[in-house]
Parts: sequence; structure tokens; C-alpha cells
Amino acid sequence: MTNERSRPAGLFAGIRIRLLGLILVALTPLIGTLAAALLHERGEAIDSAGRRVETLARRTAGRYREIVVEARTVLEMAALAPEVTGGSPQTCARFLDRAGENRPWADGFWVIDPSGRVVCTTTPGGLDVDLSDRPYVTRAIAEHRFVVSDFLVNRVTGVPVNVAVLPLLGPEDTVTGLVAVTLKMSWFNRLVEDLGADGKVTFWLTDAAGILMARFPERAERIGRFNGDSELLQEMLRRTDGWADTATLDGPRRIYGFVQIPETGARVAVGLDRAEVLAPVETRIVRGMLVIAAALFLAVVTGIAMARRIVWPLEVLTAGAEAARRSRAVSLPRVEGYAEIESLSRSLDALLDERGKREEALSAARAAAEKATAEAHVAHARLLDALETVPVGLAFFDAEDRFVLWNRRYDEIYEGSPEAVFPGYTFEERLRARVKADLIPSARGREEEWIAERLARFHAEASHHEQQLADGRWVRIEERRTADGGSMGIRVDITESKRREESFRLLFDANPVPMWVFDRETLRFLAINDAAVEHYGYDRETFLTMSVLDIRDPVDHQEASKVARSDEPARGDRVWRHRRADGNEVLITAYTRLLDYQGHPAKLAALIDITEKWHDEARIRHLAHYDALTDLANRTLFRARLQRALDRSRDPDEGTALICIDLDGFKDVNDTLGHPIGDQLLKLVARRVSGCVREEDTPARLGGDEFAVIQDGIRSREDASALASRLVAVISAPYMVEGHEITVTPSVGIATTFDGSCDLDDLLNHADMALYRAKSRGRSGHCFFAPEMDAELKARHALETHLRAAFERRDFAVHYQPWVDLADDSVSGFEALLRWHHPEHGPVSPAEFVPLAEKIGLIVPLGEWVLMQACADAVTWPERVKIAINLSPVQFRTGDIVETVRAALATSGLSAARLELEITETVLLEDNASNLATLHALRDLGVKVAMDDFGTGYSSLGYLRRFPFDKIKIDRSFVSELPGSHDCLTITRGITELAAGLRMTTIAEGIETPGQREVLRSLGCDEGQGFLFGRAVPASEVAAILAATESAAA
Repeated sequence: MTNERSRPAGLFAGIRIRLLGLILVALTPLIGTLAAALLHERGEAIDSAGRRVETLARRTAGRYREIVVEARTVLEMAALAPEVTGGSPQTCARFLDRAGENRPWADGFWVIDPSGRVVCTTTPGGLDVDLSDRPYVTRAIAEHRFVVSDFLVNRVTGVPVNVAVLPLLGPEDTVTGLVAVTLKMSWFNRLVEDLGADGKVTFWLTDAAGILMARFPERAERIGRFNGDSELLQEMLRRTDGWADTATLDGPRRIYGFVQIPETGARVAVGLDRAEVLAPVETRIVRGMLVIAAALFLAVVTGIAMARRIVWPLEVLTAGAEAARRSRAVSLPRVEGYAEIESLSRSLDALLDERGKREEALSAARAAAEKATAEAHVAHARLLDALETVPVGLAFFDAEDRFVLWNRRYDEIYEGSPEAVFPGYTFEERLRARVKADLIPSARGREEEWIAERLARFHAEASHHEQQLADGRWVRIEERRTADGGSMGIRVDITESKRREESFRLLFDANPVPMWVFDRETLRFLAINDAAVEHYGYDRETFLTMSVLDIRDPVDHQEASKVARSDEPARGDRVWRHRRADGNEVLITAYTRLLDYQGHPAKLAALIDITEKWHDEARIRHLAHYDALTDLANRTLFRARLQRALDRSRDPDEGTALICIDLDGFKDVNDTLGHPIGDQLLKLVARRVSGCVREEDTPARLGGDEFAVIQDGIRSREDASALASRLVAVISAPYMVEGHEITVTPSVGIATTFDGSCDLDDLLNHADMALYRAKSRGRSGHCFFAPEMDAELKARHALETHLRAAFERRDFAVHYQPWVDLADDSVSGFEALLRWHHPEHGPVSPAEFVPLAEKIGLIVPLGEWVLMQACADAVTWPERVKIAINLSPVQFRTGDIVETVRAALATSGLSAARLELEITETVLLEDNASNLATLHALRDLGVKVAMDDFGTGYSSLGYLRRFPFDKIKIDRSFVSELPGSHDCLTITRGITELAAGLRMTTIAEGIETPGQREVLRSLGCDEGQGFLFGRAVPASEVAAILAATESAAA
């Protein structure tokens, strides 16, 4: 029976598996040696193939170099032939045809002039072809040397080629032309065949960029492709020659040899199929693997047989020992055959005898223990009776932190726990159960951290702390370790005491207002709340060693002592200076009341910090009179100081000057660099202005970029002029703001009391008039008030009044000036021009009233009327005739121009394609993103958009990139100098060529002479406008102009 049970043991358990492992370890060196030999043979086969293909690649590259050298030699001979350098295209072509005879690699010869145009070729259809954009042409011209191109497709024949080109050098080493030969790609296959290659070898020819130029065997679909993701190409780009075992996009993995050709940068690669190279070696590897597998199989079978003979006696002995362990009546079986196993059997017999003797001794000891336990139970009952009389909760724990003994009061304190305490229940288990049941508020959200802290206290020699329970009660916990390694815990309900403390804390400790209690006799602090500790920066212990005088300035000690000892309570009616721990001074008001504190006459003080309020009020007072950005006097303080200067008594020869300053170009700074940069610039200007004036003078900022200076106590106008000149020079000097060098120039207007006026408003108006005159004269200058300026200002105001009245009466008219197609002088369209005939003063120049209309906001309704009127007139003209209307930047800024245009088209019925809207670059300079969006919306309506006065602004080219204009209008300032000005001629040519490249129409304005028209026509300008073709006329005369043009054309 024993033998039957022992046999099912695992086949590979214990000794069996170790024996098999030993056999496999013995075979490992043999297997490793065989595998290493086979792998070495495999590597040698790959190395041999690599050297072979590298040699073949070098031979191919050498042949390719011979052809390149031959091509260069032919080109050098052609470069010396007069038929090439000075003959006709036919003579040149015949010479080059003869040069290409018996050269199968040549596909055609070319002669190219310095501009890149073909002037002679042997390729039909190639004459006059423009090759200026070809990289090999630009390189040969730039580097003055022989160049071989990368892969390209012949523009005439459409076949893949590469080109060898040689520059023709004239006097002073200048390039007078180029001679080139096109190399056929098909010659590469013939070259490879001459080398004796068979179909098993692959040949590649790539250019310097990695584009495949030729392949053998041929695969046309691969030619011209860039194989940048090919492992082979990456390897070729890293090294100039060598061989690599790599995969390609060309098929199976191959072994490639490659060589770079220095003169051209091209590379030749020759590849062998890796599988064919390794086929003999792979066969030998398979045979070796079969030998290894057979050896392993024999070793495993032999090992299993040997292990079975060794393991079976041990299995029998193990089964017998297990049966003897379960019953003393069973003895171990006798096992023979191996000395080691017989020794093991005898040892097990002796062990079983010793076990029997120990069990008998254990029974006797158990009886004695039961007697002692009964006696302990009696003593335990007496101890419990004693514990129940104690009014606090008590619990005892053993060295393993298990509950041993506890009284009823302990259970009452922790009533509501999820589990009752029982002997053997550990302190940690109890703790975790209460935390899990959410009975410990302080553990919420940090359970594991809290448990770790609580266990650390429990394991300390002695500790005490307070703990709040879930029902709001508070318990004081005291714990200490006992001599036997256990511990004792005491629990006292302190809820009532806590409630009393909480009431005091609510009134004092937790009050957000800084509060303290101090002794009325010694003035020392007796209690400090948290808000005071935080506010003053002293820790509580330091505070309690100080008196109320320690936080005050010594000059206040006498008065502070008197008030602190007074019986009168403080009601916040006085401001005191206190010193914080960091040395900073704070301003406070105090509220106090008398009280008795722990037997001492004391005062409770509540303190209100009014420092920030005090400073805010001072700041508000300052801001009421000073500019917030520059800290100069503001308009309010400026007027007060000016009035005070005018009112004070003075000597007869003493006066006051008012100097007004306006910064020219400041708006451009804001628009281009942003308002933060503009603000920094204003601060720097204010600093320079302050540095120029005397202490008794008043510099001020009146708003925006307007500054002013009150110069009091001057003796003559020359004093004001000297200060104005100094201000102009200082302000005009460059500024450096956040890496930007900025220059602004001031215009300065001056009014003085020497002019006879001492009224504040009159003086301000006079300075404004002088400033306006200074700006009109040009930047960076100053001007004194003169009486005639007042007349001019009144005239300008009168013009504004008349302009508003004219708009109400519709005194305006729209006239139309024709523009023509310069190709045949036919009228293409008319530009709408606004005219105003004043009933009293006659015609008013648009240059005079249009800026004024923009300034007062009248341009928006006036512009809408012009759009409506012009569209209504244009709809009666022939379909081919267009209408152009100028738009003001103000219409973009304050009006809804898109809706205005849409309404004008809808009301008139005019086709959107016939309407052109002209804008200046100012539209894009102001609120660039918004105005760009508006321009795109106008284009979406179908209208055309033209840029007016092109070339006069500093950023026109940038606008052409950011918005695709339909037409560019060349400014009259360039046209008026034609044809005499070389500079204007060059600029005009550049504008027309730029517009042609961007597919935009060009129109020139201000054409007055036939000579100007002919020059513009020769430069490629599309359209023209000016007095040569006609002046602006009323709508009623447009039909006559159109009829006259049609009859002239007929």
C-alpha cells in the first residue's frame, strides 16, 4: 500500500530536475562551440560579399568619373571654339553636333547666356528656354567652376538627365556664358553591362541629395525618387565609401557596397541579395541544429531513467514517515539498496521516539497550568471590582498592545463604537475601527497619517493629549508604559471644561481683530490673541515678556502711559503709532475696557489697523492733483498753479510763460509697439521735462502725449524761448525702451503775459494756437503766439460750421475723373471725387475740407452719401466701365463700412465686380487685425480693393503680403518726375514688376504728358489717370467722354 501511494510523485520534482540540469550543463560547451563556429562562418560570408560589392562599386564609380572627365574635356574644347563663343546659333549647333559624335553618353549640348537663356543647342525646341532657375546654372555662375548637376528632368525632352556645365570666363574673370552637356541616364546600364554584371547584382546611381538617377536592372518607376527613409541612403550619407548589410525600398535585404564620387557628390551603390549569399551557410546551420537536437534528446532520456532509480526509494520513505506522523501505531518501512537512504530511515525512527516522550511531558504541564488559571480568574474578579469604583476610564494593554483589562467607564466614554472591546483585541484594531466608522473628527481626510501619529503617542513612555469625539465631547487621554512592557491608559471627560474655554476663545483668542490684556500697573501684557501675534510679528512667548510701551516710539511713552493707566475707556478717537517686530510702523486706533484678569486690575484692548486706509487717503489726495503715470502735476493742479501765478503781485517787468508741448509720432509708437511701451516712453519724457525746469516752475501732463510747463518770474520772451529750445533738444534725443530705440520730436507752443493777457483761459487758448502753428510748420520746433493766429482759428471754426451746414443742405457734388487702359487709351473706369462749392467763397479744396470732416466725424455720413451717389451714377454707364471710390480710415474706425457698401450695391443695382474701393496704408496701420478682417469682408462682397499712394509709406510691402490687393496705385510723386528722374524710373519699374509677380493691376496717377504715358506703358503699367486723359467732370458729362473715346477707337 505504501509503495502504491508513493509512485504518483511528479516526474520532474527534486532530484530528477537537478540531474537533468546537470546533463544539459555538460552539453552546453559542445552546443556553444558548434553554434559559434556556424555564426563565424556566416559572418565571414557576409564580409566576403561586402568586400566584393564594394570593389565592384569602385570600378563603376571609376568609369562614371571617366565619363565626367571626358564631358569636361569636350566642354573645355567647345569653350575655346569661335563657333561657340561668337558664331550664330546654327553654326554653334553644327559644331556641337560634331563634338557629340561617338559619345553615346551625351544627350545634347547647350550654350547659355549669363541671364540663363539658351542661345545655342543641339536639342530641337531648346532655343530661348529660360534655365536661370536651375541650381547648376546659378552655381556655375556664382562659383566660376565646372559643375555637375543633381537629378533633373529635361524641360525640352521631358526625360531624366543630369547636366555638366562649364562657365565661359571673360575679362576680369566675369562669366560671359556657359556651355553644358546633358548626360543620358541610359548610358549607366551600358556601363554596368560592360563590367560584366549579371541580373543577380543591383547597381544604383544617386545624386548628392539622394535622388535615384539610374538603376540596373532598370526599374523606371524608381527613377527620380528620394529615398530618405532608406537605411542604405542614411548609411551612404554618413560615410563616403564602404559596404552595408541593410534593407531598402527596392526589395529583399541586400549587401551593398557604395562609393561617393568627389567631383559631383553622386554615389554608386552595388548590391547582392543577402539570402543568396547566405544560402550555403544557412544549410550548414540547419544541419548543425539537427545534430544538437538529437544530442539533447538522448541526454534527456538517459537522465530520466537514472533519476527514476534514485528517487523511488525516497518516495517510499517519505510516504511511510507521513503515516507514522499521523499515528504512533505505524512504523517506518525498511528501505535498502543505498547507504544514505538507510541512514535517513534510522534517524527518522529516533525522532519519532523522542516526540512521544515530549507529548507525555506536555500533558503534565497542561494540568498544572489549568490550576494556575483558575486561581488567576479569582484575582482578576477582585481587580475588576476595584476598577469599577474609579470615576475615570481605565484600560490595560499587554506588550503586544492587546486589551487585557478595562472598566465600565472606559466603555461609556467610547459608547457608539462599531465593535465592543474584548480581550486580545489590539489597540490598533480598535483605533482603525473607530476611524473607519468616522468617530474621530480630527482624522477625517488624513486617516493613515492620523493613525500613525496616534500610535507614536501610544508607544511613547508617557504621553497626554486631548481628543474630540464624533458627538462633540472632549476626552483627555493619558498613557504610560508599564514595567512588564505593556501600557495603561486613562480617559477623562473634559467636555464642560472645553466649553468654558471655547467661550473665552470666541470672545478673545479666535477674534480676527488683534486684542490683548495688559496689567494697568506694570503695563505688561497678560494675554495675546492669535490675530495680534500675526499682525505684530512677535511670537507669543516674546509678547508676554513685553509691555505696551515696548511697541511704541519713545516720544509717545509719557502720553501712552497716562492713557493706559487711566480709568477712562478708549473709543477709537485717537490715532497711535505702533512698531511691529520687523521695524515697520503701523497706525492704529484702540478700543479698551476695564476688567479683572486672574486677580489683577487689567485692560482689554481691541486694535484697528488704519495704516492702509490712512495711506490710501493720502494717495487719493495726491492723485487728485498729480498724474498717475508720470507723477507730474495734472490738469487740476496745473490750472490752480497757473491761476496762482497770474494772481500774485509782481514787478512790472516780470511775467509768466505757458509752454505747451505735443509729441509728434507718439501715436505711431503706440500703434506699432503697444501701449505699455508708449507708457514707458511718457514716463521718460516726463523725467526729461522735469530735468529741464527750475524748482519754482511747474511741469504737468495734461493728457495723452500733451505736456505743459508754467514758467513764472521770467524777465523776457527770450527766457521762455531758451527753455523751449532746451526742451526740444532734450526730448528729441533717442530713448531706449525694452530694447527698442525710439525717437519722438516735440512741437512747442508758447504764450506769455507779455502779450497783454493775464486771463487763464485766454493764455491757454493762445498757447494752443501757437502749438498748432508749430505743428503745421514741421516737427521739432517752437512758436510764440501771434495775434493773427486767433483770426486763423476763428476761420477754421467758421469753416467747420459751414461744412456742417453744407452737409445738411447737400451742397456737395460728386465729379468723375476717367482712367484709361494704357494699351489702347480706352476708358476703363472713373474715380469718384468729392467737390464742395461754397455759396459765398466758391470752390473749397478737398485738401482743406476732407481732413476737417475726418476730424469732426462728418466723413462717415458724407462717405456713405458719396458711395450711394457714385453707385447710382455708375449703374447707368456701360457694363465694362468701373467706378473707384476712396475710403477714409475714419470710416473703418467708426462706421460699419461693409454694411454701407452692401446697401449701396443693393440700392443702386450696381454689380459688385464694377466697384473698386481705394484705401491708404493708414487703414492697415490703425487696428491692423480688425481692419484686415473688414477688408476681407469687403472682398467677400465681390468688390475690388486697391492700395492708394503706394510706395509713400514705410510698410507698404508688408501690407501686400498680409492682404491680397487687386490693384496698386502708383503715387503721383513718382510719376511727376518721369522720364527725367532715374530714381523715380527705377522705383516705378520695381512697383510694376512687383505687382505683376503678385498678379495685381497697376495704375499710375498724375499723368500729364505723352512722355510720361509712354514711359509707363514701356514699364508694363496697366492703367493711367491724370489731366492728359481728362479732368474730373460732373456725372452729366461722363457719357460724352465715353462717346468720344469709342469714336476715336473706331
